[in-house]
Amino acid sequence: MPPPTFPSDAGQTYFVQSLRKALKSLYDPTILMDSPLFEFLGLEKKGDAVAALRRVLIEAIERIKPDEGEPDGVKTWRLYHVLHQRYAMQWSQYRVASNIGIGDRQLLREEKSAIEMLAEMFWREYQLGSKVQPQALPENTPEADLRKEPGNSLVQASSLIQPEFVLINALIRDVLKTLKPVIERADVDVRLQTVEEQRLYLRGPVLRQALLLVFNQAISKAQRGQLIIRSEVGEETAVLSIFAVVDQSVQSTINEPWRSLEDVQGLMRSCDGILQFKEYDCPPQLDPCPDNSRFAVQLILPALKRAAILFVDDHADTLQLYRRFLEESRYRFISAGNARQGLSLAKHESPQVIVLDVMMPQQDGWGLLEQLRVHPQTQHIPVLICSIVPQDELAQALGAAEFLQKPLNRESLLAALDRHSHWQQVASG
Repeated sequence: MPPPTFPSDAGQTYFVQSLRKALKSLYDPTILMDSPLFEFLGLEKKGDAVAALRRVLIEAIERIKPDEGEPDGVKTWRLYHVLHQRYAMQWSQYRVASNIGIGDRQLLREEKSAIEMLAEMFWREYQLGSKVQPQALPENTPEADLRKEPGNSLVQASSLIQPEFVLINALIRDVLKTLKPVIERADVDVRLQTVEEQRLYLRGPVLRQALLLVFNQAISKAQRGQLIIRSEVGEETAVLSIFAVVDQSVQSTINEPWRSLEDVQGLMRSCDGILQFKEYDCPPQLDPCPDNSRFAVQLILPALKRAAILFVDDHADTLQLYRRFLEESRYRFISAGNARQGLSLAKHESPQVIVLDVMMPQQDGWGLLEQLRVHPQTQHIPVLICSIVPQDELAQALGAAEFLQKPLNRESLLAALDRHSHWQQVASG
């Protein structure tokens, strides 16, 4: 199905803009509940209209998925991946562009084409052309742009915060300690359900701010009731479920609209996380829950990927030292004991930086550096020559990014990696 070109019709343009806004806020009922799509798609009389609209949009995305026999490189596959990852999965633009292998500006064009393709399908299937009168366009609705997207400045600012290893359950307790005066005023009984503590590589300050905002709203809705926080932390992902159960003797605010959690959505996007609303879920130990007495919010946080660093050195003790240096850092250790293995790993692992010893048997570091500089899969990777013999000028003349004098300490190694890693390029850009 080729991407359509819409005529300049106000009704169709307004429908496309409404669809774009609904997709961006797919898991935020405070924005979704005001969507014009309810009227467009005849969902305004549904019992749970917000959930119905969300389901219709996700199912529509899946229906444009090409047949499995279609080659991966066709445009329809790329448009499907954009819709699925960007909106159904709520991935950040940076993550989608990196995963698909396209640039930021191309992603903006692909998002526009994908949304118009989806809109064309709705327009045809619901016969909207015969039902919808042209409507005046809302003011101030510029085309999506990475610098203009709602909440994007918050996402960009949060993305510059250095990730760290975070004890999730300890962070939750710290946030609850900060909110203790709020909890006491609302007379809320807080129950924290945890599994064994795990350390995840995350932006800790960003997660803390998101938890403060969500917990504060949950407390306001659970006056004289219970706030139940369930933490399920694995090696790769943390899932935090927040339940508010109100005291039936208190006039409940449970059905009052949430104040917009757009800031939380932005904070979560900077961590490649998802904020989900599950208004009708209930902790198993509380079943059956009285109607309209609870809501749930779920934060899903994948551990951020650590940048791979390849060390090539024929001394096992030296490699073990480098491994210890990278513990509790943003970098992931990969090692090779000789030049041949180093070239193979460089091609298959695509490390962000290679740290290369010079004096190795069979083939020395200079020979490997020459191969790395000419191979199309590795020529873009910065190579740091590391040797006990001072050869700074030679290293730079042969194409190394920097020369490091052995013996190295942890601080000097991490500083060198920071100078040449992708994270530092993003932070300074």
